Amino acid sequence: MKHKQFSPAPNIPSCSSEHPGPTSSSIKYDCSATTHIRDLLEQNAKSRKILYTKLDANIIPLHTELLSMVRIIRIILCNDLVSSMLNDNIYPTTNEKKELACKIISVFPILTSTKISENAPDYSLFFWKNSGKGPGHAHSGLIHTHLRNACKLLSPSKKKHSRRPKTSKASNVSSEIISLSEECAQLEATPANFNNISKLMADAQPFHNLLINGKKTVTDILNVLPHYKSYNGAMIRKAYERMNPNYDAESDLKKVLCLGLILEGGTFKKVQDDHVRGCLRIMAQLSRKGVRKPRIIMPLEVEEELAAPLIRWIGESPSALAVQLGTYAAYAVEHGEPVPPHIVNQGDVFMMFVQGHIISLGTNSVQAIDTFVKSFCVFNCKVPATIIKLVELIEVLSYKVKNDSSRLSVNQLVHKMRESITAHDL
Repeated sequence: MKHKQFSPAPNIPSCSSEHPGPTSSSIKYDCSATTHIRDLLEQNAKSRKILYTKLDANIIPLHTELLSMVRIIRIILCNDLVSSMLNDNIYPTTNEKKELACKIISVFPILTSTKISENAPDYSLFFWKNSGKGPGHAHSGLIHTHLRNACKLLSPSKKKHSRRPKTSKASNVSSEIISLSEECAQLEATPANFNNISKLMADAQPFHNLLINGKKTVTDILNVLPHYKSYNGAMIRKAYERMNPNYDAESDLKKVLCLGLILEGGTFKKVQDDHVRGCLRIMAQLSRKGVRKPRIIMPLEVEEELAAPLIRWIGESPSALAVQLGTYAAYAVEHGEPVPPHIVNQGDVFMMFVQGHIISLGTNSVQAIDTFVKSFCVFNCKVPATIIKLVELIEVLSYKVKNDSSRLSVNQLVHKMRESITAHDL
């Protein structure tokens, strides 16, 4: 599709002497003209307080204060961008969004320390091309998010990019592999059959990948590969390692969870298992700002409610699990959405609830958390917003399948915990 140029916005001088080329618009942002942004912030009482007490004192504002300040800047400086996009169907270019981010950082150099990760550009909180992942990945940052949200007001015919119609993917899995998966499903999950089932599951991985690409549900996957429910989640863990070739085979999740015990001191004291308590403190440390509070399924104590996105406890009576599942079913009918995946703890036994299925995870809490985190990839389930930062931290710090996160709070905690792990290993 032909690139749509962006018309110049008034009264915003140039940030760079570089010429972007014939396909770019003539707008530039002058990073040396600091008075314009300061004037904008001084016009608003809330942002004026942040300006005088924090930014002018070289103190990084709190997250909520930073969002409030940036919202004022975005609304006013991006107003011409949004207006041109909605009224004239003219989209801002990548360079224009980058220039605006550059201007904000040049006015307040203290904000360079808000960059998303160590290797990210100083202005990455405001705009980051391809999120630092290279071509084909979405941009990120507050400016880009503001403009992207504004695109929702456009009719489909005026949008620069439209969704391609879904096309059915032809199966390239041989009948032999499908036969192996059927043979595997027929085997009983006994200790004697563990190695055989493990090998057949590995051989059937292309079939599993086909199901994932076809966006099949957990039920569909378990119907043809039922041993993902066997051996306390061992097949889930093995599948995750196959699906992530860069997985660190020497990863030590236990060490990460133990480090969590020093965070958020005094919280979750009633949780007896040290590793679960450490995991909950990590989750609490990774603030859930901007995340919608989950609906309450049943009355809970405060700490049980805080822990609910990760783990829920039930009584040890034989009927307790059936009662809990009945409650989940009633919730799904009433609210029109299923209960999100989580760990269920009954006595010494850990289980995982995912899309109506209960999968036994054994009695080892570290193994239970490990399997739970890996299951989102294996079953291609969306990670709930309430635990996505926890999952990303584990994938970056323990599994090392990601270099960093797109979330600043995750990268900051990863850096602190990595320093402790490195010092311990010396």
